[in-house]
Amino acid sequence: MMSFNKRLTSEKGTSLEEGTGLGLLLVKQFLINNKGLLNIQSKEGEMTEFIISFLKA
Repeated sequence: MMSFNKRLTSEKGTSLEEGTGLGLLLVKQFLINNKGLLNIQSKEGEMTEFIISFLKA
């Protein structure tokens, strides 16, 4: 299981852009504040899918 408590070293994007490593930390805080869940499914060298869900009020 991945920990979201610290910044990670970011890899270059598809256009060779550099990331800051803050994206998932911001998502984590948003999910905590809104009682949401994050599921990450990854296939090495192919894709990573981020699934965000929220409880229906």
